[in-house]
Amino acid sequence: MKTDLEGTKGEVVARSTEVREQILVAAALIDESYQSLAKLLHEAYDNGYYLRWGFENFKEYCETEIGVQYRKARYLVGIAEMIRDLSIAWEDVEGVGWTKMRALIPILKEEGIVGDWLEIAKQYSVKDLEKLVKDQKAGFDISASGGDKIVTLTFRMTPESSEIINEALDTAKRIAKTTDNVLALEQLCYDYVLGQGEEPEKVSLDALIRFAEAHYGVELQVADRADINDLIKEEESHDNAVGEVSG
Repeated sequence: MKTDLEGTKGEVVARSTEVREQILVAAALIDESYQSLAKLLHEAYDNGYYLRWGFENFKEYCETEIGVQYRKARYLVGIAEMIRDLSIAWEDVEGVGWTKMRALIPILKEEGIVGDWLEIAKQYSVKDLEKLVKDQKAGFDISASGGDKIVTLTFRMTPESSEIINEALDTAKRIAKTTDNVLALEQLCYDYVLGQGEEPEKVSLDALIRFAEAHYGVELQVADRADINDLIKEEESHDNAVGEVSG
């Protein structure tokens, strides 16, 4: 008759054997889906199954038996651990690749707000997502992006030029009462173009509205031109009536 301890040990051995076989299958299909491999590697890592399989450490197991680099395997384990700790459904991460999930680990662990970031991750490249996460952790408000694609502009300049530009940005941020460098730069450029007596024709109406909302802290709605004309006429009639009464 088996004792409870012997029975439990037998179950662990059976489970570790099952997991080992499933990992081999999942590793071969990682280009199609990483979720299964992440879950199985997490279980193997947490329970030390790889030691039962005769490997000295997790790194040796990953790189020797399943051909997955240790660094990538540890990222997959970290993703599975985060998903477990934050009670995220695996179905919710469908369409979000493992490199994007890796980029989200720091911010999700810090904020614990999952849904919005998963949706953001589906809209951006890995590189742009990493920048958004970095900006958010640095205290910048990324909500003003409104889901637009992020564009990176790089300039090479002398230290003297950088001092002038940084001073102009600091001034613009102080006037606009913002810490957002992008918003400050946008305002500087927009004011300059208008100062030359030209209209920035390539700027979309939506972009202008978002800029005004971010700058002035208001919510704007686009009105039909006919409605605007009616409103102007009402204001003029009101002004005339007030003038007649005053006279």
